[in-house]
Amino acid sequence: MWPGPLPCDGVIQKGDAVTASTIRRHPRQTANREPVRADLARNAALLAVLWVAYAVVRSITAGDLAAATENARAIIDLQQALGLPSEGALQGALLDDPWLLRGANLYYLGVHFPITLGYLAWAWRNHRAKFARVRNALIATTSAGLVIHVIYPLKPPRMMAGFVDTAAVIGPDPYELGISGGANQLAAMPSLHVGWALLIALGTIWISTSNLRWLALAHPTLTLAVVVLTANHYWADAIAAVVVVVAAWRFTRPSSQAARRLPDQPRRVSARSRDKRNTERRIRHTVGMAELFVDADQLRLTLSGWEKAGAVRRDDLSLPMASIVSVQRLDNARDGIRGLRAPGTGWPGRIALGSWRTRRTVDFIAVYRNDPGYLIELDGQHFARLVVSSPTISELEALL
Repeated sequence: MWPGPLPCDGVIQKGDAVTASTIRRHPRQTANREPVRADLARNAALLAVLWVAYAVVRSITAGDLAAATENARAIIDLQQALGLPSEGALQGALLDDPWLLRGANLYYLGVHFPITLGYLAWAWRNHRAKFARVRNALIATTSAGLVIHVIYPLKPPRMMAGFVDTAAVIGPDPYELGISGGANQLAAMPSLHVGWALLIALGTIWISTSNLRWLALAHPTLTLAVVVLTANHYWADAIAAVVVVVAAWRFTRPSSQAARRLPDQPRRVSARSRDKRNTERRIRHTVGMAELFVDADQLRLTLSGWEKAGAVRRDDLSLPMASIVSVQRLDNARDGIRGLRAPGTGWPGRIALGSWRTRRTVDFIAVYRNDPGYLIELDGQHFARLVVSSPTISELEALL
């Protein structure tokens, strides 16, 4: 709605008839309409091409039953060797509760596409400046998944002995409803259900500023439980999906932290912002997704959405420069880790992210692989030390 009185060619008195010829449309209303329509058509065309690619891959892999069966047996053997829980055992424990499995079937069949399309529509309509990354990550994830579907056809658990096709036995049955004809039955690896759900969560956490945005993680969590209990995917399918999504999300990251704006939304920078930008020095972690900002008064570690989730933090880390006692270079940043993770995320040899506690101290860790980094001793802060991996240690030392 146009704010305030409508611009008119003449003065409208009380009691005058208002017609289409009386009101003059503001020129910006007309000017903005065409770019919006073109952007909508372009995005719709990209998603249509993605659907066509899916149909092509389905026709290519439809006859690879022997390879898909052999791959499924290999996946089952690998998961058993790794000690992962048996999908069949978990499913069998719930077969006496048909209402729960029926609910899982409904979630699998009825939530995947509607919530994805609804989320894309919401992001395009309300956050168009950030929509491009979400769309590109979705395209990259799906494209990588289609390539894997071609080179590694895989039968889902429901098509293997020892598992129950809950949709066919308990319902609703997609085969009777005629909604399974467009699905690729041999495309279990990776799970695009889990992948798309995780993308929605990452996009929501990245776009939104609400404290409730972290609830979006419930969608991929519930989707993982659903695809396993309904025997549509293996644990390995979900793990592969997470790897693909994280790579796609990182690959599509904008070149700067500022959101990209549309041509009809000019960027406005205040004099205060320009002064701050000119005096601030930034060092980017090329091994992670965090960024370190150093200026005259503050040392700030900004974390991406998934890093905040992994570190169990709601905010970035900001420390006064006066609290820094010393900076020590580490050939392997992992050498600076002490204590136990509580809370945080750790994967041996890959990542250590979050709080590490000893009996008397708490350190914040953001370490990737076995890369070099630095240890910053702090005084008077909640964290006694900050340990972060970075290839730009010499520049940091010079600044501090």
